Amino acid sequence: MYPYPLGLPKSSVRATLTLILSVNFIWLTIDESEFAGPLSTIVAVSLSFYFGGRMRAKSITPTTSIDRSQRAWGLPAGSIRLLLILLFGAATYYVYADTNSVPDNFTEVINLILGYLLGQFFTKMRIRFFGRDEDDKASIVDHLKAIFAVAITGLTFYITVFEDNVVDAWIITVDFILLSSIVLGFYFGARK
Repeated sequence: MYPYPLGLPKSSVRATLTLILSVNFIWLTIDESEFAGPLSTIVAVSLSFYFGGRMRAKSITPTTSIDRSQRAWGLPAGSIRLLLILLFGAATYYVYADTNSVPDNFTEVINLILGYLLGQFFTKMRIRFFGRDEDDKASIVDHLKAIFAVAITGLTFYITVFEDNVVDAWIITVDFILLSSIVLGFYFGARK
């Protein structure tokens, strides 16, 4: 028996909650339920915490492996994230094929995942070209990434709060909100 909640491997409860919320959200979106909109915020938060929180646990040396008790349900590392990405990818395809569009609230969640994947790709390329920084100090790349994320998020804040022309601002605001979800996913996915 594992010394974690419910006697399950570490992070299993968090993975289960995220999967249940995600499947519920996908089902409600496909069913065109009015509850999909309000649930999208909870799903985005749970995915952010799950994807971002999983990145915090890093080993001291890159060669150190973590045993299965340190992974959700004892599965190989990244299994739950991959499952979530595949679920949302398949659901996006299905919804688009069925309705020829994707609801905005679903797009926001997809953009968060897309941003996370871009952040992971960015991190892999950064390590490949610049090596792994073991001192845990911020580099110029980290500063530029932070400036970009704060600038886009700040601009979204400005547009949503201070823009007077409602008709034009609505179109710009929706675009910036979608861009912000990609940028935030990227920022959380591009961690050392």
